[in-house]
Amino acid sequence: MIDSATATMRAALCDPVSISATLGPADFAFALGGFLLAVWKASPSIVVLVYAAGGIALVTR
Repeated sequence: MIDSATATMRAALCDPVSISATLGPADFAFALGGFLLAVWKASPSIVVLVYAAGGIALVTR
């Protein structure tokens, strides 16, 4: 059975808005990493820390 977080991440990866917002390989890796964290049922605090660090890295590149 798929939990709601995994279903949400699947929908986000397939949504046309997220596809048009993916401007390069780094953006795709960022989205894919979040999807994998959801599939592996990572702790929410880990997800927040990873996304915060990744967001800062994407903005400052």
